[in-house]
Amino acid sequence: MNDRPKMLLALQKAPSSVELVDQASAWAERLGHTLHLTTIVERRRGVDPFRNMDGLNRAENPSIPRETKYWLNEMLDRVPVAVRGGIEIVLGDTTPALVNASAGVDLLVMGSHHRANAARLFLGSVAEAVVRGAQCSVMVLSTGSRSLPVDGSVKVRLPIDPSRPDTAGIDWLAQNMPKADATAVYAVPWLRIFGPNPQSGTRVFNAASEALRTALEQAGHGAVAQLVVIREEGNSGDAIASEAAEAHADLIVLPTQRRSGPLRAVLGSVAERTVRAATMAVVVV
Repeated sequence: MNDRPKMLLALQKAPSSVELVDQASAWAERLGHTLHLTTIVERRRGVDPFRNMDGLNRAENPSIPRETKYWLNEMLDRVPVAVRGGIEIVLGDTTPALVNASAGVDLLVMGSHHRANAARLFLGSVAEAVVRGAQCSVMVLSTGSRSLPVDGSVKVRLPIDPSRPDTAGIDWLAQNMPKADATAVYAVPWLRIFGPNPQSGTRVFNAASEALRTALEQAGHGAVAQLVVIREEGNSGDAIASEAAEAHADLIVLPTQRRSGPLRAVLGSVAERTVRAATMAVVVV
């Protein structure tokens, strides 16, 4: 089990924690990963700010509440033995602690919440900063999403822009779930810009389909199923999330651009919007 890729779920003590552990456990079994749990205990006032300046002060610190350790072990007991890892409690600032932790794992997992108006909030600015700075792929789990199919099948949507083809998401899926039912999706928003003439829309749709096919073939992924989505959403990310929901997809895997250095660039508008709007799991590669 120690040779398996390491999957780290970051938890906050909240009613949704049980659901997130169960979801992450199911994904760990599908991916063949070992699931570890962590929680961040924010620094208390009076703690020496010059000690452990990497933002980490690990589990044996006496200022970490005993009930936090007990709670996290309770959560770990829910993880199936076959994929169960360990726990780590970190005393420090949430964002730098999780970014630092991402350097030692293969997949960092976080949960998402929903606002009262049903607009999805990806755990606020902290989590968005973690995704931007993470040094590994990040999975975002949506509370309230449907369970994975019991027959082992997984339906996946792979957003791709043929004008700037980045197949990192396809490569990640091929490595981790090669038998998944995968479809590459190119979202072309705002059908109404084509005007009242339906032939204009048809030409644009056909051109988009050809561009997607060519980009995938040139990248060596011509066998991947392909789909062009034309919706009236203002952002392609909304169209991607909407189509994935209608198709009952279990997962969206999408790439992000990287900086020249070790940190990820700020999420592009499409990637960020997809993560915010999706009602199923999303992996940002």
